[in-house]
Amino acid sequence: MVHSIHHCPTWPIWHLSKAPEVLAGLGADIMAIDQYNIKHCYWKQTDFTYPHCLMTECSLFLCRRKVACSALEEWVACLLPNCLDIQLGMKAQHNGIQEDLKRQWKWAAPESSDSEVEIVETT
Repeated sequence: MVHSIHHCPTWPIWHLSKAPEVLAGLGADIMAIDQYNIKHCYWKQTDFTYPHCLMTECSLFLCRRKVACSALEEWVACLLPNCLDIQLGMKAQHNGIQEDLKRQWKWAAPESSDSEVEIVETT
């Protein structure tokens, strides 16, 4: 079941314990819930009163403790299509900048007045 959080008076903090409609959607007689960690791809147990920090257009995956979500990969792919691309893109950009800096330092000639080589332009 998918719920959209429209009422969050303590924005950006949201508590499952203060959202009875979402809690009811998880089923009756719940003793514990799990939250899916999107970044590290694992489920962890969380309290009903845990303060979830929300952002606009974010996704929060919750389910009853020890219940397998067979469609999880589909939901993650559907709701977060660009999340991993952005993270990987930033990492690639960071790596590219590091490589450029290494090349600049590697090829920079030492400043010496008695050098026979004259550097006209650097790129």
